Amino acid sequence: MHAFLIALVLWILIFPINVIGQTRPDSLETTEQDTGKNEEKKIKDGKKSSKKAKSKKGEKKSQAQVATREIQDSTNFQATWLCERFHSGKMYFIDKNYHGIKIKRKRRREIWYNMVTNNKLTFKISWESPCHYRLIFKKSRKPTKFRKGYDISCKITACIEEYYDCVCDVNAIMQYLSVQKDLTNAEVKLKTKQEKAKLEEEEKAIRLAEQEKKDPEKKEGSKEKDKGGDR
Repeated sequence: MHAFLIALVLWILIFPINVIGQTRPDSLETTEQDTGKNEEKKIKDGKKSSKKAKSKKGEKKSQAQVATREIQDSTNFQATWLCERFHSGKMYFIDKNYHGIKIKRKRRREIWYNMVTNNKLTFKISWESPCHYRLIFKKSRKPTKFRKGYDISCKITACIEEYYDCVCDVNAIMQYLSVQKDLTNAEVKLKTKQEKAKLEEEEKAIRLAEQEKKDPEKKEGSKEKDKGGDR
């Protein structure tokens, strides 16, 4: 009897040890597997987030490129000679950002005269196309917000005989400007002459239409004469 009890006690004591010995490695293996899976998931999530960030960055860049192309292509409908009229001569800004500044533009140089601050600014100008020019700041009589070497790219977006609108990239800041150029005496005379000739043509057409209404037989006769001439 004593031997049976002793054996039973020993069996009870030994059995949990075996159970623990059998289950512990499994639990450790499961934990290690879970840890590995978590690390893999973190790496994958990190790659996904980096890809998303790159894609967003690419989208922003592509949007900026599209916007730039739209700005550059916005003057395709403009007549070249209208833009070329502003390649030289005396002009002045008519927007509030540069109010009071007169412009003297030559082939390779542009000078701004600020009538408010009595300042004089000198730029180098180069035309990339008939409606797109660049200004490189050179110097000024007094301190100014421009620094030497500033590159200002301006694209004409709308242009008529007496003024043009443009969008300018001023040190990575987009600004919308309007420049006025008054007609010269020669241009005024030419425009007056053209308007007079146009008015005379319109008046002549009106007189002919009135004559045809009064004398329809003459109109028919002229038509028959034209047919005979075609034969």
